[in-house]
Order: sequence, then C-alpha cells, then structure tokens
Amino acid sequence: MVGYIGFTCSGVLKTYEPFRCFLAIRQVKGKHTGEAILNEYEDVIQEGEIPVSKIVRVGTDGGSNMIRAFNIKFPTNQSETLIQSSVEQVECSEPDPNPLINIPDSERMVDIEIELDDDSSLWGRIYDIQLSCQEMEEVFDQMNEEEELEMTEVEKSLQDSFFDVGRSNHDFMHSQHVLLSTHLRAHCIAHLLQLVIKDGLKAISSAVVDAIDKAFSIIGAVRRSVNDTEIVYNATKLHLPAKNATRWNSQYYAIKGLLRICKIDPLIQTKLNATQDKSHRLTSRMIAILKELVLILEPFQEATDDLQADYETLGNVIPAYLDLINKVSLTREEDDGTVIKNPKSPLAGKIHHCADLAEALKKSLESRMSFVLQDTFYVLGAILDPLFKECWISTTAMSDYALLDSVRFELTYRYSNLKDGENASRSQGNEEEGATNKESGPTPSKKKRNLYSTINATERPPSAGSSQILEEFEVYLNEKTIPMQQEDISGVVTPTRSLKYWSQNAHRFPYLSCVARNIYGCPASSASIERVSSTASDILTAKRMRTKAGLFEKLHFLKHNSKLINNPVESH
Repeated sequence: MVGYIGFTCSGVLKTYEPFRCFLAIRQVKGKHTGEAILNEYEDVIQEGEIPVSKIVRVGTDGGSNMIRAFNIKFPTNQSETLIQSSVEQVECSEPDPNPLINIPDSERMVDIEIELDDDSSLWGRIYDIQLSCQEMEEVFDQMNEEEELEMTEVEKSLQDSFFDVGRSNHDFMHSQHVLLSTHLRAHCIAHLLQLVIKDGLKAISSAVVDAIDKAFSIIGAVRRSVNDTEIVYNATKLHLPAKNATRWNSQYYAIKGLLRICKIDPLIQTKLNATQDKSHRLTSRMIAILKELVLILEPFQEATDDLQADYETLGNVIPAYLDLINKVSLTREEDDGTVIKNPKSPLAGKIHHCADLAEALKKSLESRMSFVLQDTFYVLGAILDPLFKECWISTTAMSDYALLDSVRFELTYRYSNLKDGENASRSQGNEEEGATNKESGPTPSKKKRNLYSTINATERPPSAGSSQILEEFEVYLNEKTIPMQQEDISGVVTPTRSLKYWSQNAHRFPYLSCVARNIYGCPASSASIERVSSTASDILTAKRMRTKAGLFEKLHFLKHNSKLINNPVESH
C-alpha cells in the first residue's frame, strides 16, 4: 500500500524510428491530488533537463486527479485564425468523455476570450483570461454596477456568438468550418475502450449474464482442478486462460478459450468433474449467446491491442473509432423512417441475443470518444497516415472540404515553425562555415555554365511561404493509399508502418514528413507506463519490502532503459 507515479517519454528520431525511454517512478506521499501529481511532473522534467517547449502532449488515464493536474488548454493554432472573425463563449475546462468524474466547481478552469475590435474590424485582438470559478466570484463581488452591467453584456455576446461550440457543437460540425482543438493532456484511448466495454456490459440482458456467469464458473472450476486441467489438455492440447477483473480482454480470452475447447471436443462437458451435474453445463443457447458476445467484442480487442502497441499508433485512433461504430451499428434508419440492416456492419443479421450490448457499445463510443474527430493530433495523425489519408472522412457527418481546409490551416502554422527552426539552424551553420573559411582562406568559385542556358532559362521558381507544404500535401492526397500489409522478397508479410513510409518519402515531402514525425511521437495510449507498473511487483516483492524508493527507481531505470544504455541514441 505505497503510492507511486511513473513517467515515460516517447518521440520519433530524425531517422523516423520510434523512441521510448523510462524517466522516473516516484513515491507520492500524502494525498494524490492534482497539485501533487503536477509537482512530481515538473520535478521529473526539470531533473531530466527536458525543454518544456519540446513537450507536445501528456498522456494519462482518466483519473480525476490526472484531469486536474493537466487540464490546461493550448492556444489552438488553427482555431486562433478562425476565431479572429468572432468571439468564443465561456467554456469550463476540457470536455471530459467520462461523465462519472465530477470536479469541484472551485477547481475548474474557465476560459474567457474577449475580442477588442478596432474600427469594427474582424481582425481584432483576442485576450485569453483564465480564472477559476472561485476567483470569478471574487471578481464579481468587487465590481460596481456599471462594470457588472458591462460584464453581463459581454457574457450575452459570448453566448450568442457564432462560435458557440459548447452549446451548438452539432450545428458547428455541419458548418463551413471544422474547429480543431488541442489540449496538453491526452486521454489514454485503451482506457476509454475499457470504459466503453464496461458501459456495454451493464446493458446486457439476464440471459447473457447467466451465460457469462456459468462460463466463468466452469473456467474457475477447471483451473482449480488438476484432473480437469489434465482432461482439457489431453482432449484439446489447450489450457483455459485465467480472467483478470481489471482487464476486460482477459475475460474475453477466457470465454473465447472455453468456446474453442467446446468446438474441438463437443463432449468435453461430459468428461469434466466440474460439469458432471447437468445443471452446471452450458446449454446450446448459452453457447450461441457466448459466440455472439465474442463476435461483438473481437474488434474491440483488436483495437485495444493495436492502440497500445509500441509502434506509431496515433493515426489509428479515428479509423478504429469509426470502424467500431460501423460494426456495432446493426441497423440504420432510412429517409422514409424504415429501419433496415446496416450494410456497413459485418455483424448485421448475425446478432440475435446480444443486440442490446451492441447498441449500448455504440452509445458509449459516441459519448466517450467522439471528441477525437475534432482533436488536432488525431485528425492530423489519420490524415498523414498513408494507409487511410482522407478516406475515413466520408464515414462521418463532416464535410471533406471543411475538414481538409482546417487541416491546411494547421499545416500552414506548423510550416512556419519548421521554417523558423530550419532558418535558425541554417544561419548557425553559415556562421560556423564562415568562421572556417576565414581561417582557411577564400574558397575558389565555380565557373558558371552557359551551355543549355537558352533551353533551361525559365526554371520554375521555388515555392514561397506556406504554399510549399500545401503543395506537398496536395501531392500526397492525390496519391493512392498504401496497402495495410507488405510482403518482402522472402515472402514474409508484415504490417505497413506509417513512419517507414515517411522515411522513404522524406525527400519528396521534406516539410510534410517533418510534421508527420512530430505528430507520431505521441502514442495513443499510456500502455508504456502500464508495462512499467506491471514489473513493479517483480522488483518490490514481499521479501524485498524494505527496498528504498530511490533504489526501486534506479532498478526500474536500468531494466526499462537497458537497450538505450547498451546502444545510446545520439540524435533525437
């Protein structure tokens, strides 16, 4: 019962290879409040000498203390350009996909963006004021009547604004712009999927509950019996996996394993000591229910495994979300009101006992994860993934033109940052080169070639400004998507990785590839730190409970950074 918090770092090297390292695991004494977590976070990045400007996102689970610690809203790059033509309403903190987490009003953050027009120009300045609700009340208490009246008018203008995303999100999504946003804290998508499964299982019927309970009863009895375990292995050459209450996929694997054993040996239940009593056996109807359950949960399991993997996963979030929505949408309503089978769902017509589960999963997905369609990183990740590009947009309610236009805004902003960095490094290189030339004397100039001068006189001028990255973007979009898998010369089939594509095409897309490298440094889940926590019990065992926190952290550091210690990375 000792509390620890762990930190890992991820990114992409200049060689377009994913980079991960373990930073620290710290003991947290006292209450695990948001302030305590934020203090530990700041100490770790300060001790590691990590520039704050290089930190793009902070991925955490959905705990309320994590939300409090990192509930900081970035000044959105693309939306700043759009908002200059109007004002935004008062928004309270970050939209949280988990409605069960309640943060006290006194600790919530309020963003007020007020436009100061100059000669009624649409290009006024925007001031961003961040106050807690408690501070807001103190400000209002100190106001005189004239100031209070003025503030009330500002509030009303904010509420009536065109950019009232909080109240009119659905209408805004169908407008001529798609407002992308960026937050410092990123949700762990694997955790969100687990919450979606939890929501879905709450809606299942009693018949499904009975089938699940009896299946786990058989699994538990077999695993506690040496004889039954031997009978199962002799008949099927398989072992029944154990379930873990904190990991829904372990329960999925347990049920799937039981169904596989029953398929290999249909008479297995008559051979087991655990099911000698017929009332303890699974009926044919229960087996049918469990098959439907596995059929529905299978894509969620694949998505969970995919999004918590060690390769680049950010571009898979939106396609995975939309694919899961399509699969659990068993029916759809036509314009005339008739309900038909959804042709996009491979499960339509196959689910009879678990239709309520599919519907509950759909509602929970939309409630908890629809925000990914407006998150800058997830949108750019999906667009810059050569496996998907813009093909997924047609499955949403958004306009292709509107979303791609917003992406162009974001790329233009990122281009300017890339150019600034390039010019800085180039000027530094020129200074070093100039110093070298001064020491070694003037270099001989090359003779200008006159041959072909009349043929090649009208060279195409290089792209100026942000048009260069936009040109790269248009060329990239016009090319076909690449296959999900590739076969090498030896016939081995491997999954296609986005970073490998950008590494191979960096010479064609010098700026777009840099944006992709920056985006794919952010993982879709916090699985890396979860793996660190899983090894904690191997180091801090019952026989080593007196291990000091400092030694505990050093052992973790050596274990998880062993590859980097043996093969240090020179360039990031």
